[in-house]
Amino acid sequence: MDVIIDDINRVIYLLAEHKKSVSHLYSNYAVKFPDHPYWHELAKSKEKHQQVIQSIYFDAKDKNLAIDESVFRSIAIKTSLDWVNRLIEEYVKHTLINALSYALDLEQAKIEQRYFDIFKTGSPGIQQILPGLAQESQQHIDLLRRELRKIRADEPIA
Repeated sequence: MDVIIDDINRVIYLLAEHKKSVSHLYSNYAVKFPDHPYWHELAKSKEKHQQVIQSIYFDAKDKNLAIDESVFRSIAIKTSLDWVNRLIEEYVKHTLINALSYALDLEQAKIEQRYFDIFKTGSPGIQQILPGLAQESQQHIDLLRRELRKIRADEPIA
């Protein structure tokens, strides 16, 4: 089901806020775990995704853009955003394994995996950008899995 412009604005706003919050969480992890520079790169990537989403919003004013809420609804974005904000509040308690696990959960979530599928547009510029975001999301998953495997391999067996 396609939704009207106010809903489009709300969905785009929530997606941008989600990316901003995930970037903030990863930035916190970068400070907490300075020996693991990939947190900085992940945070920068999420900032870039946020900027892309914001540019889609500005393009939406000039071009034909619809939101396909069958992918997921704005309430799902809000629920995930609330969870990310709780993680930000509690990040000081997280171990590196916790941080990697939470980040992997976030990256594998439908909101991260399919957020680019929500936009229906005829804009060639937007259509060109979205597959790159999907590829970056998969690279994040691969990185986090690799790092999690390394950490778990170094754990002593009890």
